[in-house]
Amino acid sequence: MSNETSISKWLDFYRPFFADEPTLAAFVDSCAAQSGATRAAKIIMHQVRRLVVLADEMQGLRSRRDSLSVFWYMVCAEAVSKLQAEFEAEARSHEHALRFFTDFSSAADKQRMTGGFRHPDNLLPMTLSQVVDTLYAVRCSVAHEGNYWEFTMAEGLDMINMAQPAIVSMTLGELRDIVVRTGIVAARSRLSH
Repeated sequence: MSNETSISKWLDFYRPFFADEPTLAAFVDSCAAQSGATRAAKIIMHQVRRLVVLADEMQGLRSRRDSLSVFWYMVCAEAVSKLQAEFEAEARSHEHALRFFTDFSSAADKQRMTGGFRHPDNLLPMTLSQVVDTLYAVRCSVAHEGNYWEFTMAEGLDMINMAQPAIVSMTLGELRDIVVRTGIVAARSRLSH
């Protein structure tokens, strides 16, 4: 496989998240050029694509089983946060999933997340930490109980979820895009190292 072919899959995946081709190419080329001990940005760029593509493929396997995609988004969040921080232990996954969104998501994406999840008992918006707690609980339900059918993101109408109590007005596509944008920020943060 030529280098141009291998780079094209990264360019194709990340293209919707960049305003122009030169900025996109600079990001992919800078990450791809990393090697040795200073290759965290390269690994982050690869992991975001790999894990988000897995999440996308889940919709083809089990349509409207959003828990499966949320699982992969949260695996991506914790993996990228650990890579960015050079944290090599197995523990503290929840902490790193939260760190991914709090430290690397834009203000607009944080606002969309908090505006996209409400408490079912009082209809108030959740905090970012509560949103991540909810998504992390979905991840754990899939990973530890095999339960991939009790959580649904919005699709035209708000979804009321009882297993992980939340009223969700955010679509799965919106969450996907936030994960990718946040991953880009995390990768860029390691380009200077």
